[in-house]
Amino acid sequence: FGVLLARLRLALRRREAKAGGDIVHKLGAYAFRPHAKTLEAEAGQKIKLTEKEVDILQFLLAAQSTYPDGVVSRATLLNEVWGYQEGISTHTLETHIYRLRLKIGAELLMTQAGGYRLNVLPIK
Repeated sequence: FGVLLARLRLALRRREAKAGGDIVHKLGAYAFRPHAKTLEAEAGQKIKLTEKEVDILQFLLAAQSTYPDGVVSRATLLNEVWGYQEGISTHTLETHIYRLRLKIGAELLMTQAGGYRLNVLPIK
């Protein structure tokens, strides 16, 4: 049941993002466009993102106002983005985080004790 609930939450977030048009978030030196699945550098360079990379960034952006210090645990990300329950051993999240860091830089996507956070100004 928990997996189904997590998948429904993710589907609702995706639907809301699509309904909202091309909302743009400032993410360090990038303009993050979830609907287009891109990051655009100030110099105009566009970086394509996978659907899961978009989901991770959206969740971490939202977490800035709902989680202490914006830090989201590995278990929470696995549950919210993939629908995995605790106790499942997987390197899926670490692989996606690694690839995101290659695209945006390790200084924007930080590892903190207990999880991950974006190193950007919080959404107000």
